[in-house]
Amino acid sequence: MQPRSQAQAEPTGADVFVGQGNGGFLLDSSLNLLDAGQSTVKFPGAIASPSGSSTYFTPKAYATLNTWDWDLGISGVALFSNTYSGLPTALALTADKQGNAYVMKQSSLGGFNTTSDQNTGSFQINSALCTTANYQACHEPHAIALFNNQTLFAWPWFEKLAKFTYSAGNFGTRTTATSPGYDWSGYLGGMVSVSSNGTSNAIVWATVTTQAGNNPVMHNAAGYLVAIKASDLSCLWSSNQVASDVVPSCPQHQSDDFHIASFATPIVVNGRAYVPTYNKGTLLYGAN
Repeated sequence: MQPRSQAQAEPTGADVFVGQGNGGFLLDSSLNLLDAGQSTVKFPGAIASPSGSSTYFTPKAYATLNTWDWDLGISGVALFSNTYSGLPTALALTADKQGNAYVMKQSSLGGFNTTSDQNTGSFQINSALCTTANYQACHEPHAIALFNNQTLFAWPWFEKLAKFTYSAGNFGTRTTATSPGYDWSGYLGGMVSVSSNGTSNAIVWATVTTQAGNNPVMHNAAGYLVAIKASDLSCLWSSNQVASDVVPSCPQHQSDDFHIASFATPIVVNGRAYVPTYNKGTLLYGAN
C-alpha cells in the first residue's frame, strides 16, 4: 500500500479520513477492507478500524488506476458541508491523477461496486482525462483546494488554473483563468491552497514550475509562488520577475525563484505564506 495524501479530521473530531494511492485492493466476505489501495478510507472515532462498505470508497476502475500510476487521493481528502438531496450534508472530496474527482457522503462513502460507483457525484478536473496512450505526458492534477464549502480550485499540469462550483452533490461548473501569461504550469502543475478573511477576499496561492514541455523533473524543478484573486482568477502577486518563465502579469513582483518541493502546497496562516522548497528549507512570505 502506498499512502499518497494527508489525513483529514472530520469537523467534530470524531472521524479521520485518509486517501490511499497505488497498492493492492482486497475485501473479505463481509465486504470489509483488507487492502485499501486506490481507496478513500474513514477511521471512525479516529482510532477504530474501518468496518463495512460505508467506511471506504474504491472506484470500479481501481485496477486501471493502479496499473497506470493514477493514484486516487493524490489531492488529499477535503471535508466540507453543503446541501445534498435537499438536506445539509457532511461531504468529502478527493481526486486521482487521471483527472477524476469524487464527492462522497461522510456517513457512507460508497464502498466498492464493479458496475457503477456508489458515491454521490463524480466530475472531471482536467480538460482531457489521461489515457493509456499519453499517461506519461498528460494533464495530471496533483492538488485541490476548497473554499467556503462550495468553490474548488485545481491547476493540472500543463493547463490553466480552474475553478469549480458545487451544486446538488457535484462540482459541475468549470471556469478557467483567462489572464495572459500563465496559461500553464510545468510539472507538477500548480500546488494550490486558499486563504480568506472568513468567507470573503479569498486568495488562491500556488507554487508553479517554470519548466516547459512534458519532461517531469520530480525534485528540482525551478519554480515560484503566485497569489491569485479567487473571484475572477486574476493575478495579484508573483515571486518571479522573469518574463520568459511564463510569469503572470501581476502588479507586484519579488525576484525569488526556488526549487519546488514535490507534492507540497503553500500553507497560509495569519497573513504569512509558508512554502516548502527542495533546496532552501521553508520560505516565509509576509507583508513588509
